[in-house]
Amino acid sequence: MKESQLCLRGLSKFGQSISERLAESYHGQDDKGFYEKIEVVEDFDIVKLNERLLNKKVIQLQINLCLFLRLKDNPQELEIFRTLTALDSVRILRFQNTSSYSYTMINKELDNWEVHTSINKILLENNKFKVKQADRFLKKVVSLRSITNLQLVGCLFNSQNFQILIDELANNNESLRSLTISCLRFFQELETDKNHQKQMLDNLANSIKGQRYLKTLKLNQNEGCIDFLKSVIANNNTVQKLSLSQCDLRDNNFLLLLEAFLQNQTLQSIDLSHNKLKAQSGRHLKDIIASNPVNLQSLILNNNELDDRGFSYVLEGMDASQSQLINLDVSQNHIRFENSLLTQSLISICKRKHLKNLILSHNAITPLGCEKLLQLHEQMGNRLFDALHLDTNKHIKDDGAVIISQIIEKSLQIRHVGLINCEISDRGGQVIANSLSKNESLFSLHLGFNPISCETVERMSDSLKVNQTLKILQMHFCSIGERGALSLASSLQVNSRLTRLILKANPIGNKGCQAILTSLKFNHSLIVINLEDCGLLQLDEGVCEALSVNKTLEVLWICNNQLGEGTGKVMAQVLENNSMLKIINLQGNFLNDKDAEELFYGLRKNTTCRHLSLNTNSFSDQGKKLLNDEKKNHLINRSRLIF
Repeated sequence: MKESQLCLRGLSKFGQSISERLAESYHGQDDKGFYEKIEVVEDFDIVKLNERLLNKKVIQLQINLCLFLRLKDNPQELEIFRTLTALDSVRILRFQNTSSYSYTMINKELDNWEVHTSINKILLENNKFKVKQADRFLKKVVSLRSITNLQLVGCLFNSQNFQILIDELANNNESLRSLTISCLRFFQELETDKNHQKQMLDNLANSIKGQRYLKTLKLNQNEGCIDFLKSVIANNNTVQKLSLSQCDLRDNNFLLLLEAFLQNQTLQSIDLSHNKLKAQSGRHLKDIIASNPVNLQSLILNNNELDDRGFSYVLEGMDASQSQLINLDVSQNHIRFENSLLTQSLISICKRKHLKNLILSHNAITPLGCEKLLQLHEQMGNRLFDALHLDTNKHIKDDGAVIISQIIEKSLQIRHVGLINCEISDRGGQVIANSLSKNESLFSLHLGFNPISCETVERMSDSLKVNQTLKILQMHFCSIGERGALSLASSLQVNSRLTRLILKANPIGNKGCQAILTSLKFNHSLIVINLEDCGLLQLDEGVCEALSVNKTLEVLWICNNQLGEGTGKVMAQVLENNSMLKIINLQGNFLNDKDAEELFYGLRKNTTCRHLSLNTNSFSDQGKKLLNDEKKNHLINRSRLIF
């Protein structure tokens, strides 16, 4: 069963009756495999939830709960907490901003938790552990033997409760498999006494070291704690996944961690993203990779300041040590890929066939860099990577796109090419489109946020008539007009492979949008179509017929257009006849009260549509009341109805 979320915040006097209904409705219900998120943020929502719980079918959508609970001083609200935490389906508890909790009340319930073994993950986020009752709360939560995943993010400690955390981690050293301690904060007494703070952090490092089965450790957003990080890394022989994201690591302080990394031979994944590592850190990474060539399989370096020289050091380390690294993410750096040492190292690395994913998006790759990639590709017998992640390399432009098209055309195994926001116009776009007619492996192509227009799409349409592999095509936020849409519509009538088409925010116009939607009468592969903000004015009879008979489309995204009165009638007929559509987004249009009535007529006869978005339309207050009534009385089994 999938986990869902039950958010109960700001609860009112209705808490007691809701908890009783929840317990009654839960008993004896079968799992239907669905899930629902219910969010209660004010008293009025409590009333609505109480009414919804009258229908026991709702509970089938929320049996397996991920509980986000914020308690206040009303004892009736504690009944909700008591009822839900007693259910075997509860797996996750999340406490946010616990300075506003009634610790006295909640601590009474914590005494009974030892026998409750289904909760295995606790999240403590932005909590201020200051009052004395909070010490007991923290002690109980951390000491639970059923917990395998403990996350403390942005919590504020004083010396007493920080010592409690240290002690309980030391005592409970056999259950945790994953531990997150991110964005540590201290009250003034610890913040100003740096010596005391350092001693406490040393003790915490020892407690972490004592965890016998800990596999994942995340210490993100801990700036100025180099000695603590160094101790944790060097003295741990169980952790396989380590994350030090957003720790303000630079060339100078990263050097201080080098010795610790060299001592650790168990790490399989290292995340150093969102730091400020430059070329000199590349040398240190070279040594780290060389010291752990077998176990280390994933290195995340996105959002740093590595250039070609720094990246070449990383690759040299992989090459010299015959590293078995599988995933290397160097996106959002300053790599141009023009250094010949890069290609030399990559050729040697790729021949060993370990590296599967190299992410180069959001860099500064130039046409010369694309030429280096092509040379590398050819020297590897046109079998390089499964994917080329080159999004937001704005120096690629048309010259680079022409070179990338040769990789697509020649490749025998490439599955994905990402060229979003690379400043490619029709000259480069047309060549990319032509390459699809000769490629027999590409699964997805992303060309969004480029100034390509109808000329590119016409070539793309010709290729789609013969291409037998492409399933995902994204051309959002481009300059595609009516002529391109008409051409694309003709190819969709014969293409039998494409499953996802994203054309959001193109000036296609009403005629072009209708042509694409009408082609669904003959298309038997599309599952998702996005025509958001494309100038669609109305749904005519041809569109109605096409959507009514189509047997594959599950997601119809036509929001933020100019659809007005009459849309409800068409969609009602579609809903009455179509048994495949699951998600329909009509928000941001001009539907009126009559459209709402007609839509609900179709929805009552439809059992498959589970997400209907109608917000930001032209409903009157009476129309909004109708939406509320229909959701309460007739659409209770739908997981999402947004208006």
